[in-house]
Amino acid sequence: MEQGCPFALDTTGRDIHGEAAVLRDRGPAVQVELPGGVLAWSLNGHDVIKKVLGDPRVTKSARNHWPAFQNGEIRPDWELISWVAMDNMVTAYGKDHVRLRKLTGKAFSPRRTEAFRPRVEELTDQLLDGLARTAPGDVVDLRERFAYPLPARLVADLIGMPEEARAKTAKVIDAMVDTTITPEQAQAVL
Repeated sequence: MEQGCPFALDTTGRDIHGEAAVLRDRGPAVQVELPGGVLAWSLNGHDVIKKVLGDPRVTKSARNHWPAFQNGEIRPDWELISWVAMDNMVTAYGKDHVRLRKLTGKAFSPRRTEAFRPRVEELTDQLLDGLARTAPGDVVDLRERFAYPLPARLVADLIGMPEEARAKTAKVIDAMVDTTITPEQAQAVL
């Protein structure tokens, strides 16, 4: 592939470390091709990332600041549309972000966090016990069996989500961040 051509990302993530090395070798900012032929930029160098994150003109709200999305160039059934269209505290900026941080900040005070320690330890023990029951020689996906369920269950507990809503919510969240999802599957999540 030519140096000036967009780099087509492997949406399956088979070799993310190798792919990241290739992108770093191409430069600190490289145009990449997302699913559906959508072009974006990959920032690969510490200095450029620090500069971009410190620039007040840059936000995480693609919905509000990505001209291609605003101009209708991104089709509504695009596989990754949920990444762009989401509207929450993570994508909020400015006064909205400050307002939402104030609302949620109380839940994460040092005292509240410390009070949650026993639940963190209990869930960690449960997940580790489950891993310990794995047959010798079996392959274990630590992300699936530990790194993902621990924070997901903790957040669900923290916000008081009923048990019956957790599986459905997890399915929606998983679909929203799945880079291999088809346009039809993406629409079914909405």
